[in-house]
Amino acid sequence: MTPSPWTPISLWRHTPECLAWWRLVLGADYDAARAFLKPCLGLAATSFPCPDTGLRLTIRETAGRFRAFPTGEDASDADDLDLNWDDVQAWQVDGPGLRGELARLLKLGPGPEFPDCAEIECLGTCKLCGKHRRVYLCHAICAENAIKIAENAGAAPEAGCFCFAERYPGVETVLRSRGVAMVVLAESAAFGPGGLSGSCGAVCRGVAAKVDVGSHAAEILGEKAAQKCAEMGPAAEYVFRRIGDKGDFWKIVFEGCELAPVRHLAGLTYIHALLSRPGHYFPALDLYEMENPPPPEVVAPSKRKTLDSEDRERYGTGGRPHRLLEGQTPDNLRKAKAALEAKCEDDDLSEKQRDHFEDQIAEIEKALSNSRVAAATGGATFEDAEAKQPRQAVSKTVSKAVAAMAESPTLVKHLSAAIHKGNSLFYTGGLTWDT
Repeated sequence: MTPSPWTPISLWRHTPECLAWWRLVLGADYDAARAFLKPCLGLAATSFPCPDTGLRLTIRETAGRFRAFPTGEDASDADDLDLNWDDVQAWQVDGPGLRGELARLLKLGPGPEFPDCAEIECLGTCKLCGKHRRVYLCHAICAENAIKIAENAGAAPEAGCFCFAERYPGVETVLRSRGVAMVVLAESAAFGPGGLSGSCGAVCRGVAAKVDVGSHAAEILGEKAAQKCAEMGPAAEYVFRRIGDKGDFWKIVFEGCELAPVRHLAGLTYIHALLSRPGHYFPALDLYEMENPPPPEVVAPSKRKTLDSEDRERYGTGGRPHRLLEGQTPDNLRKAKAALEAKCEDDDLSEKQRDHFEDQIAEIEKALSNSRVAAATGGATFEDAEAKQPRQAVSKTVSKAVAAMAESPTLVKHLSAAIHKGNSLFYTGGLTWDT
């Protein structure tokens, strides 16, 4: 299934990204939709998609030059990219231009000033059901959000038609119960060389003609049908839910086709969280702790006890960085390292003393390594092991869980493309899942 360009345009309409990123998310519709993107003057994007893998590379500026480098789990397999200003220039959706083109396609008249909000924008007015009604462009991030927008249709003055990027289950029924028509842009408006084209204007007027303004759901569907619809809820084409007495299996439905129950894997829990909140950024550590809760706090040692290296290992308190690390230049750190290495050559050292010096040498080596990376990247340094381990574990288990759904190659392809990994994970597939 090829996602409609309307979905990413609606979800990311306020997001400044480079043109390479927009080309990736808009796919085959990029050239036509390009006319509805505008540059953010003087603003550079923060990431750039790798041409080979699609991995989001972090952009850094050093001495007027731009470089993109990988920070995800495949960092070792991707090369740094040298970029120019045209590559990193940020672009975002031209909201006024897009709304004006939609108003032209819908043949709308000018409407009174309406304070736009995060979820709906007034496009203009149209004669529906013998009255002049307003047509609104709606932005929903999931089915639940779309239902709430539809339920609050009465709060939109003189609402006659709501335009959504895609079809959400149950929304049209709710709107009809409030005497409001619905247009699905993904089905009735297409991007082309000359702007927008399609049948959304006819759809808007045709659907509205069948809607009795001020009617109720029972009058439209029949009392029994409306009651049954309310009890059953909308049919779901996309389901991702844990089932079984012990939660050992997952029920997965994609495009209306149900897979055989999939045995539980940690990665399925992470995917469930991502699908439940499309577009939300989940730190890898937060996901990791869903299946690997942090251990309870260790019991602190008694007061006035001097900790040796064995105590620190037992109580998990770690050690403080060597005092020579504080505010020292790389040259001074190298001298401190040489002095410690010379001490380690003393045959009269006890095992604990030698371990202590070796720990300090490791701390200095880490500081020197980070200093070299920071100088080369304009401030970025290597990840700490505490952050790297959960990120790698989550990425690997998500990939393993996606592979477990091989019964549906289309689903595997969709999730592989729509789940973005790295220090934070998020889902941008444009679908609404029953979770």
